[in-house]
Amino acid sequence: MKVLPVITTLFAVSILGRSIALAVEYSDSDNADGNHPTVNSEAGVSGGETLPSCIAPALAQSLKKRQEEVDHAEQQLSEQNKKQQIVAQELKLTMADVDIAMAVMDEKVKLLEKTSRADIIHLTKMYENMKPKQAAEIFDKMDPVFAAGLLHGMKSNQAGLVMANMSPEKAYIISVMIANRLPEYRGDKPV
Repeated sequence: MKVLPVITTLFAVSILGRSIALAVEYSDSDNADGNHPTVNSEAGVSGGETLPSCIAPALAQSLKKRQEEVDHAEQQLSEQNKKQQIVAQELKLTMADVDIAMAVMDEKVKLLEKTSRADIIHLTKMYENMKPKQAAEIFDKMDPVFAAGLLHGMKSNQAGLVMANMSPEKAYIISVMIANRLPEYRGDKPV
């Protein structure tokens, strides 16, 4: 619904209503003297209102109808405004719920990351304490990215012994992966 035409109509009806009210007051003051006749509710004006004879019954009926339309439009705008306020309040509540859920998720993610790091450190220490040949058999079967991460976390001498017992192809792939980690911070070019 377009608001500007409704506002314009309300303004026009308001001016006409004031004009009629002034005319009625003028008529009532003159009618007490008996100078001007008035038109009653048969002209389309509700209740016991009277209009000066200069306002035609058709015009009075038209103004009454237009005023009813404006009142109806105002009521619809008021209802829409209330609905929008309710929706806005519900949206605020929903956003607050989303913010709470996001905070809870962030905490869970932090806890999972911390736990995951602790698990990786624990695995790394376990492999460090294994015999290099046994660890190498396991590392040969691992995904190279995961194996590179574990070997990178191990003490260098123990990681070297494990890699020496791995298949040469797998050891090479893992060596390249470890060497290419964050080369931009070392100032090196990737291998």
